[in-house]
Amino acid sequence: MFNLASEKYIPEAPLKNQCAADYFYTKDLRGESTLTEIEGIAENIFKRICDRKEIPESFGERLDLMTILSLMYCRTKRKADLDSDFIELAAKQTIRCSADRQSVELAPILDQVRLRDRAAALRSVKMSLRYPHLLYDLDLRTIIAPEGRSFVTSDHPVVLLNQAFFDIIKDSAIVGLANTGLQIFLPISPQLLLIAFDQNLYRVGSRRRTSYRLERAEDCDLINVLQILNAEENIYFRDENALPDVRALAQKFSPARKKVAESAKPHEIPMPGPAPGFMLMGGPPRIPIPGVWSFCELLKPVTRKDFGLRDPTLCRLIERHKAYLDRTGRLISFDQWLEERSEQKHAFL
Repeated sequence: MFNLASEKYIPEAPLKNQCAADYFYTKDLRGESTLTEIEGIAENIFKRICDRKEIPESFGERLDLMTILSLMYCRTKRKADLDSDFIELAAKQTIRCSADRQSVELAPILDQVRLRDRAAALRSVKMSLRYPHLLYDLDLRTIIAPEGRSFVTSDHPVVLLNQAFFDIIKDSAIVGLANTGLQIFLPISPQLLLIAFDQNLYRVGSRRRTSYRLERAEDCDLINVLQILNAEENIYFRDENALPDVRALAQKFSPARKKVAESAKPHEIPMPGPAPGFMLMGGPPRIPIPGVWSFCELLKPVTRKDFGLRDPTLCRLIERHKAYLDRTGRLISFDQWLEERSEQKHAFL
């Protein structure tokens, strides 16, 4: 383990204490049981990918894989802290703008206290499991590390990027799960990385093969930099010989890491008008492409007009499903809801 803040290296760091906390999500054992079941599915899928160097082809397995990607991004301490920070800013600003007596009395001490949302982690996990279909249209590849090199991972290992629109769209909207240009990186072993990407904008290797071996050591370094930029505190790797490279990359990209952290902080934008008002902005960190890599090629130039939803029809259906849940109070999955709608349509016809 390599701690980015202290630059301290810990050989053979005990696995038990990494990326873990007691009752991080909930004390309800049913929630832990569900996560344990999903972790078992993830382990089996990752093992098959590592053994065969191939991506699952069946609808069920691919949807499971997309669910796992979404969950792994949303279940970390960093994600929960960012969500809680947004709630804190919203709550404090609401108090400051309120004219009732209790709010006026509280306003002067708000900067001296922290407000934390204990349900942030659980809510984030629940949202991640609701609509993995948003990612199903992404293409998938395994990236194989070049000879003599290996991938590292971190305590926030799923990286969301948008290579196509990073310099065009200047806010966190570029990495919305339904948006054009999305890329998702996840190292699943020292030798294998999983990448999901918008196939309408990028080419990764050959369309006829689901794996691609890197030829340049520089490409492996750039992928590892993504983990350094995205991590909360720690980088993990299997081979001690990787330490000099990890340390050098961490030092080189330390300023960029600070900018990434700053980009994820929620902030307020004053709204014009006679009455005081503001709009809160927040979202995932904006992570730049750390260099010029050779394995992911942009197929065509894009402009701001090209940015939007990859599948507007699917997004409308998801919104209707959400409205249905709110209106009826039923606990029914998106797939079940679609099936019921189809059956009702056929019955009517």
